[in-house]
Amino acid sequence: MRVVHLFAVLVAFAWIGVAHAAKVMTVELVASGFEEPTFVCSDPNDATRLFVLERNTGKIKLIKNGVVQAKPFLSLEGKLCPEPGEEVGLFSMAFPPNFGPDNKFFYVCYSAFNCSWVIEAYKVGANPDRAKNDSGKLILSADFPEHFHYGGMIAFGPDGYLYASRGDSGPQEDPFGHGQDLNLLLGKLLRIDVNKDKPYKIPPTNPFINQINKKPEIWAYGLRNPWRFSFDRLSGDIYIGDVGQDTIEEISFQPASSSGGENYGWNIAEGFECLGGGGTCGSNAGFTAPIHQYVHNPGGTAVIGGYVYRGNAIPKMQGRYFFADHSFSTIWSLKHNGASVTNLRDHTKELEPSGPNTINLISSFGEDADGELYIVDNSDGEIYKIVPRP
Repeated sequence: MRVVHLFAVLVAFAWIGVAHAAKVMTVELVASGFEEPTFVCSDPNDATRLFVLERNTGKIKLIKNGVVQAKPFLSLEGKLCPEPGEEVGLFSMAFPPNFGPDNKFFYVCYSAFNCSWVIEAYKVGANPDRAKNDSGKLILSADFPEHFHYGGMIAFGPDGYLYASRGDSGPQEDPFGHGQDLNLLLGKLLRIDVNKDKPYKIPPTNPFINQINKKPEIWAYGLRNPWRFSFDRLSGDIYIGDVGQDTIEEISFQPASSSGGENYGWNIAEGFECLGGGGTCGSNAGFTAPIHQYVHNPGGTAVIGGYVYRGNAIPKMQGRYFFADHSFSTIWSLKHNGASVTNLRDHTKELEPSGPNTINLISSFGEDADGELYIVDNSDGEIYKIVPRP
């Protein structure tokens, strides 16, 4: 039996079990009216402020105490790639752990006017609810041969370094082998040392530092389109939602104890299989297999990596990793003990909004300063919070 067929059977049994599980969660609408939102995050020291990114307008809007502020926190209007398409625009933002009066800098990742992938630093002004639009300073820029599979997630790790995901840039099947080429930043997870708007440094413990024909920024490689990754704020483990090609979506994992350098297999392996479905590549020497995969039929078309729940509002969800599918708006969670995945659950019906609203085309999850989780509805322009069921 092929791995994907076995997996489909296991998922089917998991869903049957979930149907009888007690419902402990629901969602509440936080705010609406956004234009193609792609991401939501929080000031790491202030859960009353949420920042919502709009893909094409280049605006980062602020929700403060539940109210969307009239003026955007930051506007990158006119700086984004002008080419049409769902994979260009404003991708993500990240606040350093010490963000505040002594460090007013934060970071954004987007596709710039020439359609390159960039990270920039911006500074908050005297008003903490407004950033200075003219304060942008380029931190890292890289061209994209094709204008899709950007990746585009940035996040600070528990080590204080900034991590960034870059896709393989395509085209289909990565014919030029970008994901495996260590002399390119494409198809990689990067790790850099940023300090406000100064030039970045290479962390001395990066796995390919001072090696010939290997980019020192690389932390891990063999990724196709790692649109969203996150750190478990308790353990420091990394979970990566790597968007697949025609058949398989996968969740990859890196333990906090890792010294980097994992090869997740693309473009040779996809999920547990060799590219194209022949044989099993997950156990090949040198490849780090995903911890979980699902197939497109009936699962979906593009995985949206989420977060391990570490909030206090829903104790029964503690330690569960939430993720979704973009097109099907299916929402799952699983438990991972560092060695194996257990207790896969489908929460789609449980997290359906009450009333006329629906969740369509999930583009991201978000996490606030308290560890509570949010869902970004790209199609309807809505932000939902996962809350306890009354």
